Amino acid sequence: MSFSLAKMRVFKPILLKSLFILKQKPTFQLSFSKRIPTNLRSLLLKFTFLFLGIFLFCLPASAQDGTIQTYSDMYFGRELKILPTPDQGWAVYEPDSFKLFRFNACGKVEWAKKYSLPPTNYSGLDFFITTRAGGFAFLNLAPEPDRLYTQITVVDNRGNVLWSKSVSDPNYSLTSYSIGQDPKGNFFIFANASKIGGGEVALMLTKLSETGTQLWSRFYNRGGFWGGAIATQDYGFLLRSGASLIKTDSLGQVVWTKSVKSGSTDYITPLEVEDGYIVVCLTNSLFRTALIKLNKDGTPVPSSCRSFHDALWGFSKFPFLRKSAGGKLAGLFNVEGRPTSVLFDDSLNVVSSHSILTNWMVLINGLDLSFSADDRLLVSGVISFGDVAFIPQLFVSRSNPDLSFSCDTIASVSTFPDASTIQTVSTSAVLHPMQTDNKTVLVEDLVVESFLYCGVPPAPLSIQIEGDSVLCHTAKPVILSLKSAITFDSFLWSDGSAKSTLSVSKPGKYWIQARNSCWQETASDTILVREGEFPSIPWIESYSLCQADSFLLNAEMPEASYRWQDGSTSPAFLATNPGEYSVDITLNGCVKSLQTEIEDCEILDIPNLFTPDGNALNERFVSGKMKGVRNQHLEIFNRWGQKIHESNDFKTEGWDGKTSLPGVYFWSLSYTNFKGESKTKTGIIEKQ
Repeated sequence: MSFSLAKMRVFKPILLKSLFILKQKPTFQLSFSKRIPTNLRSLLLKFTFLFLGIFLFCLPASAQDGTIQTYSDMYFGRELKILPTPDQGWAVYEPDSFKLFRFNACGKVEWAKKYSLPPTNYSGLDFFITTRAGGFAFLNLAPEPDRLYTQITVVDNRGNVLWSKSVSDPNYSLTSYSIGQDPKGNFFIFANASKIGGGEVALMLTKLSETGTQLWSRFYNRGGFWGGAIATQDYGFLLRSGASLIKTDSLGQVVWTKSVKSGSTDYITPLEVEDGYIVVCLTNSLFRTALIKLNKDGTPVPSSCRSFHDALWGFSKFPFLRKSAGGKLAGLFNVEGRPTSVLFDDSLNVVSSHSILTNWMVLINGLDLSFSADDRLLVSGVISFGDVAFIPQLFVSRSNPDLSFSCDTIASVSTFPDASTIQTVSTSAVLHPMQTDNKTVLVEDLVVESFLYCGVPPAPLSIQIEGDSVLCHTAKPVILSLKSAITFDSFLWSDGSAKSTLSVSKPGKYWIQARNSCWQETASDTILVREGEFPSIPWIESYSLCQADSFLLNAEMPEASYRWQDGSTSPAFLATNPGEYSVDITLNGCVKSLQTEIEDCEILDIPNLFTPDGNALNERFVSGKMKGVRNQHLEIFNRWGQKIHESNDFKTEGWDGKTSLPGVYFWSLSYTNFKGESKTKTGIIEKQ
């Protein structure tokens, strides 16, 4: 036998922690183990964990984050159901003991409940569902002296009972197989209805509203075999009873019926996929499994029947398929005593297969499989250590992202083409209202401990703060975030905030501590945010093209990058025309923008009216903006062409018009520009 030192280092503290729990809590009791004396129960637990510790030292190390956990819940039943929850956790229901366990994404028990339901042996396959409202619903058989009736119980996401109703008929004994919800949230129950005193055996499909009100109920003339039913994407239903498949519409009226012949025991609930349905059949010896794919109209997909070799599935659980939200298709089998997941492609060929590894000291039996919200496999079942004298316990395994398990071995599984016969047959359906009555269900809170059986966190647990380490004057606050291969669920920054990101508006040293509650470990990191500084450079914000035909704008800084208004990236830019010029300079993650205006040297703005009314505004006829103009000579003329005013200072003196009446006058301006050229401009001016 080989040993893994890496695994020993990881699991030894975990084993000691488990024994420490027993030592510190001498009154520790299992939630419902009253059939075993307290002292014997304690002794059995200690030996169980001792065997667990010995076995853990023999397991191969894993570098991924899948886990297998056991729970302090003795389980002597033969059925389990595991379903995902939206928060990447899961729930497990035990129909023999009426216990419901809610787990978080770490596999820790958030709460556990036991419900006071009528005791009976259960034979169905689809007795537990998650509701569209985020809670759960479960189905059970309830006995009366001469018959069985069905009871449906709906609870919220904390396990509190919302309502419970019985569905019955005084003339029939009901053996229910499936509960489900259609896309609108209505519940349905599928069962066999056997007439009391013998004779007729019918299939029953009853539809209830979201609050338990009966909408309709129908009997179908193909009863007598075990089966299961699903709500289909077209708001109808697909019923399975033995070899018969019955497709109905939303009102339960028959659309088509097929008889699938591939073996003798055929009752496993069908599965709907995007382009059809998949039917699981067990062949004559009960040791060969066949998968058959049908189109949505019930016709077989050519060459779609695939079979597994003998002894693929194990000793106590029939195989079935599950589909993930992301479209993956997998089945659970027990291969040589090991729970084995098999991943299929759309053509039902095997893509991969993985078994949970055990040795002679450990018996592990997979009872149900599902997909988590993040498309990982969830397997639940029963695990026993040593021999049958030790307590069988509930276990849950969450796979790694590649669908392998911690404590994993690759199983050799393949399929081969097989033949099946699918015939069209007829089915009649009649309305048959059922009696519904409210039921009272009491709830008991349970205390359940969890123990890590197998699994190692990615090592080492670490985080890295990401974000700009330079705080820029003109930029928005820096946002610091985390980079990690592990999901952390609680955070503490240096300023006391508890979010996964931090907005920083001041320079300084910032740190974070992040905790992963699954592995009970903390990682930390520190970042120094400093203030960004730009060196000063000579920069002219305005310039006139008077002395030259061009001007060089120079924005050069060491280790900086540049982007000018035209997209060019040189440190300098040659301006040859009047206009606005700009450059964005990036240095150490900060950006500084500079602008300048290049003006034409000959600029002369002349108004067209003035108001000499003594209010100190617009009192004189003078130029506006003037540049590159000298030797001005202004002349004013009336409407008859007579010169009435002249001035050699158009910039400040101009004409005040005080001796003239309001009206329109003509002006003439002679000047010399910056090039020494003589120019004359004329126009009109209105005095108001």
